[in-house]
Amino acid sequence: MAQARPEAPRAFCETYPEVPECAGVVVTCDTCHLSTDPPSWNGFGLDLLAELGPLTADGTSFEEALPEALQLIELEDSDGDGVSNRDEILVGTRAGDATSVWLPDPGGSAGEGEDEILPNPWYALGEYDPAFALRRVLVLYCGRSPTYEQLQEFVALGETSGAEAQRTRLHEHLSSCLAGEWWRTTGVTELADPKVKPIKAVGSETKVEIAGFRVVLADYDWDYRLWRWIMTEDRDVRDLLLADYHVVEGEDGGLEIITGAIGDPTNLGQLAGGQPLQPDKRAGMMTTQWF
Repeated sequence: MAQARPEAPRAFCETYPEVPECAGVVVTCDTCHLSTDPPSWNGFGLDLLAELGPLTADGTSFEEALPEALQLIELEDSDGDGVSNRDEILVGTRAGDATSVWLPDPGGSAGEGEDEILPNPWYALGEYDPAFALRRVLVLYCGRSPTYEQLQEFVALGETSGAEAQRTRLHEHLSSCLAGEWWRTTGVTELADPKVKPIKAVGSETKVEIAGFRVVLADYDWDYRLWRWIMTEDRDVRDLLLADYHVVEGEDGGLEIITGAIGDPTNLGQLAGGQPLQPDKRAGMMTTQWF
């Protein structure tokens, strides 16, 4: 974050797992930055940079030093708005933006000395909200929001047939999504990103060449295909660490198993990127060759 590092949001949320920004969304660069290209920092980012310098001077990595640096500036007020950095982080406002402040409910209309709790226009608070559940299911497992017509029909179903009918319909949507193309090709793949895809790599799409051959460094597509294969069609998840096979993808997007050692695909004009290990030595994703 303070140095425009892609690993910073994860470290931020590991330090403050309870903050609103870490609940199902990704912490954005403007937590610390005014701009990432060219890089510039807000007050919070500058204070963080000042602490990171000494913490990384002995070779400690940025990601390892970031949690301690965050804690060291918790009691400071980086944006000068009168609220400490920690309090701003926990309430969900920007510690580096003086215009980002928490505004209490204005209240006053419910009677003398009482505050009126205004209704939330997006979802019910303190109770199960079927319409919100529908939005979450379709966004997470179908990769899209419900249409206006779908949402209206779903709400009407609850009014005419009750909550149980809505739950049944919700499970129908979920089953349809899990069998759909977006989940199989994109949703499942993205679940593996933190464990499979390196921060920096020259994968199978590389344009780096030596003597006319593309040099593949970190061909993580083998692991992604194995992940997609095992995590669909109710297959045995233990194969992530036990599989003695590899998975390839056809032109139609379908996946299939192949066995045996796989040489570097020099016929594709690339150097490296094969899988030379014999099947009896394979142990799923632990033995996939990237280099």
